[in-house]
Formats: sequence, C-alpha cells, structure tokens
Amino acid sequence: KESATHPVSSGPFRTVPLAEIRYSSESDDRPKSLLLLAKPGHRMKTSIFVCVLALSITAIGAAQETPQYEVFVGGSFLRVHASGAELTQLLDLSDIQYQPHNMNFNLYGWNASLAENVNGWLGGEFEASGFYGTVNAGFLFPASQLISPSPNFSKLVPVVTRFQTYLGGPRVTLRRSGRVAYFAHLLIGFADVNTSLNESAIVATDFSSIPAGTLKSGGGFAVSPGVGIDVRMNERLSIRPIQVDYLMSHVFGERQDNARVSAGLNFTLGHK
Repeated sequence: KESATHPVSSGPFRTVPLAEIRYSSESDDRPKSLLLLAKPGHRMKTSIFVCVLALSITAIGAAQETPQYEVFVGGSFLRVHASGAELTQLLDLSDIQYQPHNMNFNLYGWNASLAENVNGWLGGEFEASGFYGTVNAGFLFPASQLISPSPNFSKLVPVVTRFQTYLGGPRVTLRRSGRVAYFAHLLIGFADVNTSLNESAIVATDFSSIPAGTLKSGGGFAVSPGVGIDVRMNERLSIRPIQVDYLMSHVFGERQDNARVSAGLNFTLGHK
C-alpha cells in the first residue's frame, strides 16, 4: 500500500498529494495586476483615473466633425413691434401723427444663410431674409366708400408690406458629442422696407386721397443677436428645429424692436 505522502506514478503522469500543494509568498513570482499590487487607497484613485481617461478618449472619438461650410434654408416668422409713426411717414403724412399707439403685427417669409467655419467653434455668417404681409392702418379707409349708398368707414385699407434684411457677423458653435450642435451669432447689417396700396384710400382726418399703387420704401441699420440648434441627420444634412433672434431695425426715423423665429434645413459641405 502506497503512503499518502509519496506520489504515485502511472506512466508519464504523476499524482501529487494535496499535502504537497502549497504556495510560498517568497517564491511566487507570477505577474500580478497593478491594481492588486496597489494599496487599497491608491487602488481606488487608480480606478477613477482609468475610468476618466477612457471616457475622455470615447468623447473625443465621438465628437462631431467640423464642416467647412454650412448652408441654411428655411421658413421664418417676424413679429414686428413698431412705434406707429412709420405708417404716416411711408405715406408722406409725417406732419400729422395718425397712429398714436405702438403697432404689433406679423409677417411671414424665408431665411437663408451661408456660414464658413474657421475652426471647431468659431465661424463667420452671412444671412438674408424676407418677410411679407399686410398692415391695417387705422386712418385709411377705401375711397370707394365715399360713393357707396351705405358706406362702411370701419373697413380699412391694408398696407402691403415687404421687410427684408441683409446681415453678417461672427458665429460661435458648441459641437457636443452626438448629433446636436448649439450656436449663437451676432449679425449686423441693413434692413429694407417697402409698402404699397392695392386700392385708393382716403385719409380719415382730412379726407385727402391716396391713389392705388402708391409705393414707398426706406432702409436703415439693423442688428440681430440670436441662438439656435442643429440636429444632425447624416454627414451632409441637419435639421434646425428652431432659431430665435431679436431683430432691431431703424427705418423711417423710427426704431422697431422685432422678434424672429426660423426653422428649416442646414446643409454641410467639406471638413475642417
């Protein structure tokens, strides 16, 4: 009978008793993890450092590429806040204040811009926009009402209005990892306003006549700070769900404080 303290040989293999299976801390030279060799306090700091490094590398790899050019085309809404004196000046009636109160009205149109990026966050932008609609002047009524058997002087003659801007300036963009980019711009330039009458009108205060087709225009300084969001759909196309601007214009000797909201498509070209 073999002793339990001696190995039993069988061919090329040898059975080792459990009593002989032991490890010595002095003689064990197997490689160990750096985290296991570290002290408990240092081990926690090392783990945090490794996690932060991994997240930083992932964020850099996932950051959006910066396009060379961006072209935006979309629809736009303009809320005009005017002093009211503009209408009298447009109709060469500036000697009398026919509109004593501020005027607020809506115009609808388009907005387009071309931006060139200098680097990942700074660029330059040129923008043009146009807005169209009608404004009811409280002191104009149709000339046809003078010969009507039952005149209705509560009916007003709408003033057909066209409001256009041409602006340019710097733009700053925050391109986060993922699909969303946030931007802010400060645009300075020129505003142009044109008005006309589709029918002959009578001025309510002195019954003077203004013929149909009367066209007046004027322009002046404009400035527009604003912000917006672009959501990337693919390498070449983003959707701009909203762009909000304060648009200050100064035409016909009066200041207009307007609000503008735009939305549309943003096309990207090239890479920085």
